[in-house]
Amino acid sequence: MNPYDIKLPAELGHLKAMYIIVSKIINNIWVEYTCYCEGINSIPQTALIFPIIFNELDFYESLLVRISCHLPENVLNELKHEENFWHW
Repeated sequence: MNPYDIKLPAELGHLKAMYIIVSKIINNIWVEYTCYCEGINSIPQTALIFPIIFNELDFYESLLVRISCHLPENVLNELKHEENFWHW
């Protein structure tokens, strides 16, 4: 799937919600990957793991940038400020 094929909502509230959801998905990918790496006892086959993880991250980060471009600067700053507290 291509992140540029996804139709973005026109309403500001829906766009903000989509930003929050995608941001949380990105954070969850990193958390899952970190937990996986901490729990393995042998060297992983990175040739298989990294392409999957980084393709997924690339998809969601590209989508997040698209969403960000449609948000007013003050709204985006507010979301980023709140996001700093989500990851604690």
